Amino acid sequence: MTKEEIEIIIDNLHIKANQDIKNKNIDEYMSIFDDDLKYTQLNGKTINKNRLIQDQKKYWSCILEINNNYERLDCHLDNDLFIENLTQIATVWVRSFVFFRKKWTFRRKGKYVWRHINGQWRICQVNILEEKIN
Repeated sequence: MTKEEIEIIIDNLHIKANQDIKNKNIDEYMSIFDDDLKYTQLNGKTINKNRLIQDQKKYWSCILEINNNYERLDCHLDNDLFIENLTQIATVWVRSFVFFRKKWTFRRKGKYVWRHINGQWRICQVNILEEKIN
């Protein structure tokens, strides 16, 4: 498979993941990650998939609406791995008190490592490199 063909597949997985985020379908969203995921947060702490699921469930429970997008900065193949550097921008609305909404914009840069596992591309490693919240 060529790099360009893999990029198309990964792009489609990103589209699906963004839709899962918008629909707050955490189980479908988390299926994009390998069970042996190593997710390194900005503070240097590395968590596994189970911890990421717990964190996301807590986070998503407060969200009223979310719009998520990404831009691929670069990518390359390294043997059986597809490695991409992305900028992700998410705008999130949460309930603040009973009648008010608060809007946050997250801008995150990260390195995402994909592996082809049992016929499916899965994210096996994430390194968050930069994160800003407005």
